[in-house]
Amino acid sequence: MNAVIDRLHKIGWLHRLHAWYYRTVCRPVVEFAQCLWLCPILRCRCRKQLARLQDKFGTEKIRVLFPISNLAKWKMQSLFEAMRHSSHYEPLMALTIMDVENDLSIDRKRERLQQMQAHFAGKGMGCVDAYDLENGCAIPFDRFAPDIVFYQQPWRISECQSPVAVSKYALTCYVPYFVQNYGGLDMDCLLVFHRLLWRHFILNEHWAKEFVKAQGLLRAGTVVGVGHPMLDAFGNVEGVRHVNGCVIYAPHWSCHTGECFSTFLENGKKILMLAQRHPEMEWVFKPHPTLRKILVENGLMSEREVADYYETWERIGVAYYDGDYLRLFERSKAMITDCASFLVEYACTGNPIIHLISSDAKYNPHPISEALFSTYYQARNWEEFERSFETVILRGQDPRRDERRAKVRDMRLCGNNAAKNIVDYLDGVLGGVNA
Repeated sequence: MNAVIDRLHKIGWLHRLHAWYYRTVCRPVVEFAQCLWLCPILRCRCRKQLARLQDKFGTEKIRVLFPISNLAKWKMQSLFEAMRHSSHYEPLMALTIMDVENDLSIDRKRERLQQMQAHFAGKGMGCVDAYDLENGCAIPFDRFAPDIVFYQQPWRISECQSPVAVSKYALTCYVPYFVQNYGGLDMDCLLVFHRLLWRHFILNEHWAKEFVKAQGLLRAGTVVGVGHPMLDAFGNVEGVRHVNGCVIYAPHWSCHTGECFSTFLENGKKILMLAQRHPEMEWVFKPHPTLRKILVENGLMSEREVADYYETWERIGVAYYDGDYLRLFERSKAMITDCASFLVEYACTGNPIIHLISSDAKYNPHPISEALFSTYYQARNWEEFERSFETVILRGQDPRRDERRAKVRDMRLCGNNAAKNIVDYLDGVLGGVNA
């Protein structure tokens, strides 16, 4: 039966029809029913776990589990380090495979887990295996006796590792792997996942107020604006521009699917040809990790076409697939992107962004984001892109530099020390000071 289902899913139009039905009909009904009975139950569980940890705090270390299934989505290194250096916490990485990745071969899963193990072990970080390769299933987190579990993505989590299961024995927290950007609140704070959390840590208090407004007053106090740990690496926005640095092309994955931020189908090949015409420049291709899969699954490009495209970038420049890209940002001089999270993250470098804008985008920027995005070099078509490319990259001019950096300072994107803020918050709540 599973083989038949897998075969049907490979039929492009049938896969898209199923995705539409699930997204617009099935999921909303199921999620509404879940919220009605799950939310009160989980609130009771949270109170019970909080009382238990308040009794434990200061006498034993609080074990904090960080599930991870893809290195590209690991954005909480500063928080892990802050907890490792605290006398109150014992942080631990839980290496797993999300349900969305279950179609990977066993060899690919093993490679993914080994890659993560090597990466974190190399940093001296404790790890546990939270996925059973032999049986192809996730291992419940209660086997590792966590007190707090910090999630990074809200979708396709194995049932035994979900907030519903974990709330029976631990508090559930969430820091998204992406930095708050456009403001598609249905995906950012209105999923069942978000409503079941004990605490949701986000970029700032402005976004926290928007989330609570969307979720309802019952969620007041559960959404906390502290900064994002990923941005802790940026001390300030006054960095020196690297005139001879690399140019990053970072396309998003959402080609006619999901948010539709992506302009890859319109611009991807043209930008590759542009890079080929300018071999004197250092180019870096930094695609969203999901792009390759989406292009093939949705019949937008064949596997051979996608492979050829990626391999061409690898020949003429650097194809960067790693999740640890801060050093790449630091040595670059500009970014060309339609990737929503990068529109906030890269702004912290102080360098210019050519923002590729899709006419099909599901969301318009929220006013909080629009104030920042308006300081970028916006390209709604190829002609606008060419003008910005000529000015910003070929001539090295950046007339919006001061305006853009002032907005980054106004929004307090840099220098927040989100990791310290989260640890201080937990100390206060578990220690009974801010309970």
